[in-house]
Amino acid sequence: EVKEGAEEGGEAAAVEEAAAVAVAAADEGAIRCIVQNDDMNLGKWPLYKTQWRGAGVAVPVFGLRSQEGMGVGEFLDLKAMADWCAKSKMKILQLLPVTDTTTHWDERDSYPYSSISVFALHPLYLRIQSIKNIPADIKAEAEKEVKRLNDPKYYTDTQWDEDLQTELDRPLHYPEVINTKRKLLWKLHQAIGAEVLESAEFRTFFDRNERWIRPYGVFCWLRDFFGTADHENWGALGTGKVSLEKLRQLSAPDSDLYKGISFYWVVQYWLHLQLKEASEYCKSKGVVLKGDLPIGIDHDSVDAWFEPHLFNMNKKTGAPPDDYAQDGQNWGFPTYNWGEMRKDGFGWWRARLGAMSEYFHAYRIDHILGFFSHLGDARDRNRGFARQVLALPPDHEGGA
Repeated sequence: EVKEGAEEGGEAAAVEEAAAVAVAAADEGAIRCIVQNDDMNLGKWPLYKTQWRGAGVAVPVFGLRSQEGMGVGEFLDLKAMADWCAKSKMKILQLLPVTDTTTHWDERDSYPYSSISVFALHPLYLRIQSIKNIPADIKAEAEKEVKRLNDPKYYTDTQWDEDLQTELDRPLHYPEVINTKRKLLWKLHQAIGAEVLESAEFRTFFDRNERWIRPYGVFCWLRDFFGTADHENWGALGTGKVSLEKLRQLSAPDSDLYKGISFYWVVQYWLHLQLKEASEYCKSKGVVLKGDLPIGIDHDSVDAWFEPHLFNMNKKTGAPPDDYAQDGQNWGFPTYNWGEMRKDGFGWWRARLGAMSEYFHAYRIDHILGFFSHLGDARDRNRGFARQVLALPPDHEGGA
């Protein structure tokens, strides 16, 4: 983050305090190890007395395709992967981010590090036919789509991967999969959504996650209504213009928007149940399920829309010029407003880490150095940097 003038000292203290919050979360059990050093010679290797180590594998959930998945890997496929890890003595199963990236409902949303919420899970990974109390006709329709999207003959177009220099074998058809699931989930919501919303289990889930799930549902409805996730174009409902009171009015049961908004809440509840089931299964097999925490938040996200004061919306993060990008890289992520976050004891960070600990036994922080230094500029988020500013901790002198 670019730090300027007299604010440097306060920003540095805020960053240090945020780091302390993360450490405290770990101490409270948000990050915990679930396996023992039962296969190490502690006499010969004393390091293992105090520091656990384990081999593992890193995979994207969408790559764990099975005959039960609808043309894509799903959360419940993690159970078979945990079996494989246990059998091969792997102790860590690390995932790419699994948060919702839905901005356009097409292939542009397939990048897992550009999510519309740092809390919400991606509908892509929900196994529809395994949802509790699904009506027989919708289950049959879902199973028919599973068969269609898993049929090798479905993939008629050759796709070439320039990086791997190889033809892709049955690549994920992202737009077809996500929109097929969207239609089926809406049918299911119409059939049993009201019942789910009234259940005690859902109310407990909603109350525990209200800070993020209420604005998430409203954001998704507005994205679909306006045809864009760029909330700067939402007029009176745009960036930072919806108060908590207004949010509750829009999402109240007597609101005309309630059915559309609550649809996204119910889908999140179903996703929660399936990822929780997979997480507990991994634990039962002695496998650490490791999540991935992206360093930034997307400009077109519910976090930036509802709580823009927590971010420097006029600044963007990126990387310096190199052989890969001569103009540097502008990722388009707003920088963190550490001073503002500090006012409520870093509540947003506590909630984010707490939500991840619901499912993950450990997590990777993407680009962790970004907490201490990165490039920032106010130029258009879709282009490279007009100038480069290297932000360093205030007590650091010299270049890098």
